[in-house]
Amino acid sequence: MITYLNKEDLQEKLKLSGRQAAAMFNIEGFPYIKIGKQKLVREDVLDQWLSDHMGEEIKLDYTKV
Repeated sequence: MITYLNKEDLQEKLKLSGRQAAAMFNIEGFPYIKIGKQKLVREDVLDQWLSDHMGEEIKLDYTKV
């Protein structure tokens, strides 16, 4: 079963603040889909994206949050 995560789910899964979770969706190349105003990321794709960026520093841009 495919699971999609919204900002609140991402916040809970990664133990982020709400602002950090929202900023994740603004990272260039972050694998999300936007339906209306809602941004969603597939959980399995998120896990792969995180694995691909392991050891890197992820810069968050709070200007669009």
